[in-house]
Amino acid sequence: MTTPLTFTRAKAAAADFLCVAGVPDGQEPFTPFTRLCRYDAGDPGPVKWFYDDLQVAVTSITRFAPAPGAPTSFCVLSAEGDVVLMRPPFPREKIPGAGITSPDAERWGRLARLRPVGDHLYACGDGGQVYRRVGGDFGAGRWEHLDRSLLQDPAERARALLTAPRSPAAEHKVFYCVDGPREDEIYVTGTRGTILVWDGAAFTALPPVTGAALVSILVEDERRIWICGREGTLLCGNRRDGFRAVAVSGRRQMFTSITRHDGRIYLASGANPRGLFTYERGSIRRVSTGLAPEIEDAHTVDSVGGALWVVGSKDIARLEGGRWERIDHVDNTPIR
Repeated sequence: MTTPLTFTRAKAAAADFLCVAGVPDGQEPFTPFTRLCRYDAGDPGPVKWFYDDLQVAVTSITRFAPAPGAPTSFCVLSAEGDVVLMRPPFPREKIPGAGITSPDAERWGRLARLRPVGDHLYACGDGGQVYRRVGGDFGAGRWEHLDRSLLQDPAERARALLTAPRSPAAEHKVFYCVDGPREDEIYVTGTRGTILVWDGAAFTALPPVTGAALVSILVEDERRIWICGREGTLLCGNRRDGFRAVAVSGRRQMFTSITRHDGRIYLASGANPRGLFTYERGSIRRVSTGLAPEIEDAHTVDSVGGALWVVGSKDIARLEGGRWERIDHVDNTPIR
């Protein structure tokens, strides 16, 4: 008997290769189990889906080459700070102090995002956590705080979460994404419109453009850094010129992912309304794919090798060569 899966994260490696993190339907959030599924349309055999089970709650998937000349592989981050390179023998590292339930947790909070910038991996999450991986073969690397002064006192944060979970103190220093064009220009985004920029030595807080949470970053180039988030917010800019809101689609819409494909910006919306959207000439509009039904479920968009991938909690779709197709997962009921 198969176990139906809810997809939580995704990352494409090529036009015909996708990795999705899935959890059994109904599993409680942050339960330490993830089925990491890989779809390989180019595999010559009849089976296109392959998977590995991890005893962690995966919160981010990226691609990373652990050494010069080494192949680029999928790499995952867990809420508790586990980092696993998804290539045999699947070496694993633990970010010291990260997480809530792990034995070494300092209770700053969970981690949310893993991204390569330059030659290093960076991770960010709750409680002011921003880390950089330095040195060593994968499995023996060292993770360091980029700036310990950002860390929020765990007791203070716990009190705020208990007494006033939506207060500024409770939402202070919750970071959702880290990315940048190079290692002396790294952006960190978070709650209440937070945009920090690392110049290689210190963080600077940029003037807020919005009060909305900023969830995902797309680095198009050094001049065009795109940031999307809640309240239908889409920003563009950089640390030198500042950021501006290029579009705001609605107070209840939540953009969770952003990519550029074939000269256009695409956005995944996780709420009110959900689905796939595009930004063009100052406006945001829903994408019509011609699929039946249309895409109403999207949390991740990614563009690699001439293909646009769209992944939701149950739906996977791909645009390549002007043609949309829906991709079925072996454990889930096809969407028709």
